[in-house]
Amino acid sequence: MAVVMGGDDRTAVEQFYADQVHALDRGDFDAYGDTFDADAEFVIDGLRTLRGRARIVEHSQVLRDARSARGAVQRHFMANCAITSTGDDIRVRGTVLAVESVVGQGSRITGVIEFADLLRVQGIAGHRVVSRTAKPN
Repeated sequence: MAVVMGGDDRTAVEQFYADQVHALDRGDFDAYGDTFDADAEFVIDGLRTLRGRARIVEHSQVLRDARSARGAVQRHFMANCAITSTGDDIRVRGTVLAVESVVGQGSRITGVIEFADLLRVQGIAGHRVVSRTAKPN
């Protein structure tokens, strides 16, 4: 039976996501990669499946490098997270707003993405994404 999470457990999951997107946005790919299980699966809109932490990080680095070459910076904002616990696992559904900025050109929304994650708590290492499905709207 799934249980909606609240209190300190919910705060810990929200902090996990804040840490994850901040690491991604600042280009700290070691910290970003550490938020995924070594064998994690990341399904992007049913079009592409990235398997394993290394491939997920590589994909994110390629996208960041392409933006940087254009002088662009992207930031991610997470919202509307529904967090439920199913025993050892945590399921999270929510929305990510991706915003790109270029100096002198302002900012623009580059994506509104629905995501569904399966998290697992791994001892003192904390939460890790075991699987993620992302679907841009």
